[in-house]
Amino acid sequence: MGLKETAEKRLARGTAGKVLVILAMIGLTALVVAHFTDAKTLWATLKSGDPFWIWIGVIVHVAFFAGYALLYKLGFDAVEVESKTLQLLPVVMASIFVNAVIPSGGTAAAALFIDDAARRRQSGTRAAVGVVLVLLADLITLTPFILWGMAYLISVDQFKAYDLVGAIFFFSYIVLLIVALAIAHRSNQRLLHFCHLIARMVNALGTRFRRPHLLSDEWCEKTTDQMSKASRAMVRRPRRLALMSAWAMVLHGINLYGLWALVKAFGQATPIGGLVAAFGMGIIFFVIAVIPEAVAIVEAVMTLVFSSVGMPVHAAITITMVFRGVNFWLPLVVGIFTFGRIRRFGERDRARTGEEQAA
Repeated sequence: MGLKETAEKRLARGTAGKVLVILAMIGLTALVVAHFTDAKTLWATLKSGDPFWIWIGVIVHVAFFAGYALLYKLGFDAVEVESKTLQLLPVVMASIFVNAVIPSGGTAAAALFIDDAARRRQSGTRAAVGVVLVLLADLITLTPFILWGMAYLISVDQFKAYDLVGAIFFFSYIVLLIVALAIAHRSNQRLLHFCHLIARMVNALGTRFRRPHLLSDEWCEKTTDQMSKASRAMVRRPRRLALMSAWAMVLHGINLYGLWALVKAFGQATPIGGLVAAFGMGIIFFVIAVIPEAVAIVEAVMTLVFSSVGMPVHAAITITMVFRGVNFWLPLVVGIFTFGRIRRFGERDRARTGEEQAA
């Protein structure tokens, strides 16, 4: 009885913590909205939107997330982990929720895919490598869109200092991943030394904020193992990697089209370069921000970019909020339910395994 009560208390504390994180995210978003416009103007702008194009934007983003599940399937195919797109879609949604409420740098979301693979009697180790391949394909194929957006902002003299700083951090991260893959292809031991070097640098920085153990030796070993296996999978199956990359490019195009539909819904005529710039800079800060899912940061950056290329501020913040609504908040709500379902399935499978072992 005591153990049961303790477990329930832990679950309650965990649930309360997740609720507090979501409330904090809502509060931060509200502060950003209040900075750019007032509630009355926001509501009036929302009501002026064309329902047809808003629904197009919603439908396009539903297709986008279904396509993202397919990207994971392609990544798992590359490492010989059997999966189905419709089976992965609930995990994709749950991963958005987990990334938002558990500050783990994305490792908690990756654990969902690994656990799901194990539940389906597939290799969790290979699934982890598949997740790494998806991350690489996703980030690297974003580069053309980001460069296009940056070039446009420079051409209209609207490339700000924060855009430059964000781009430096983003591309440094991409280069770091590519260098790690190159080293992994040559020598696991060299990659391990490289990871330890990165860990020492990060922990030295963390010491200034009283967080001296941000990256552990275990992280170095796991990263080395996964990157080594990912590099070998890329060499052995270049066609599958090319297919993943091509599909990732299509997905970014779908996401961008969904944003364009929302811009059209509110009667705005932003140049394609400005649209890509808002999209690209939003992605940059989404990737590099330390705040979960870059809440409030993406909203602020996209609004600033839209307004810098001639869009009225009230329209810019409204379009950005609707975009984030269908691109983040709606999937987050869906993810709450799919996360609970996945967890129940996991508990049921563990209980069944225990019964089989006892028998």
